[in-house]
Amino acid sequence: MNAFKFFFVICFLQSLTACSEPDKQITRSTADGKFLVTLKAEQNWIYPAHSLPIQVRVQSLIGPVKEDVYEEIELVANNGRISPSTLSVSLIGPEVDGNGAEEVFTGWITFEAEDPLTTDSRSGNSSGIGVEHQGEVHAFFRDALTTLKIRIAAPPESL
Repeated sequence: MNAFKFFFVICFLQSLTACSEPDKQITRSTADGKFLVTLKAEQNWIYPAHSLPIQVRVQSLIGPVKEDVYEEIELVANNGRISPSTLSVSLIGPEVDGNGAEEVFTGWITFEAEDPLTTDSRSGNSSGIGVEHQGEVHAFFRDALTTLKIRIAAPPESL
């Protein structure tokens, strides 16, 4: 009976680590705890050679900023292209009377999935149209790295 229980425990643990759908929204904070960086897409999949708009959000966790913030978010893609590859984050501090400070920046980028017949740089093999891949969008802001994973699905006509 112990072997039977062991088998079910192993199956359960494997089901927890099995591949799952990527999240539609990923949030990370800077090490100092002052900002959250969020990448959000309406869907977590895309067909090859199609585009997916992604919202990029930087939020001050300390409320409205005390002084102006002007920084860049660098964006890098795997298995696709990003446009634009940088966003200029601008959060305006308070006016002379102490009002009007901002705490959220929102921008948009576009991820375009790789063409289905590209060559894998690691193996040299053609990826083929029926194979699913994963694209990634990496956002670098201060010391925070936020990575959104996107499933690149085979188009229905290729199945």
